[in-house]
Amino acid sequence: METNNPYYSYQTPQINPLLQVEERPSVLLAHRPSNNFPIGWFVLAVVLAIVCLVLLFLYIRDLIVLIEPSKCPVLKYPYAIQADVVKPVLRNCGGVGANSPCLFPANSLQQAIEVCNSQPTICQEFNYDSTLSQMAFVDSAAIGTIGNLDLYIRQMPTTVIVT
Repeated sequence: METNNPYYSYQTPQINPLLQVEERPSVLLAHRPSNNFPIGWFVLAVVLAIVCLVLLFLYIRDLIVLIEPSKCPVLKYPYAIQADVVKPVLRNCGGVGANSPCLFPANSLQQAIEVCNSQPTICQEFNYDSTLSQMAFVDSAAIGTIGNLDLYIRQMPTTVIVT
């Protein structure tokens, strides 16, 4: 802006081509040209998208059908049965010699359960043979093999009351 006043001469300075200079009465403003990118709105949109994804995850997770505690299976019997499974007999029952097998006479399955319950620290699983009327404490860590006996596995802890 050129004036005819000899005491006043002003020329627009060429400071930086990226800056635009505007002349207004008694005020000289310099600013960058706007690229019209609303960074605040972009950040807000990203935050809202994350919140929506979290809410969607929680909603879908809530829809997954889980077993209600009231419908969980209840143990009705103290022993589970695996049919036709035989395991190696334990050999630490403290009978004659330190290496005696854990074989006991049992006339019925109920008597075999009572024998097993009388020694809960040793007997976690047993095989019962009704034809020989005998039971055997078996190694619970061993892998069972197919056989002609049923394997009885303790499901509930047993407390022995000594009278």
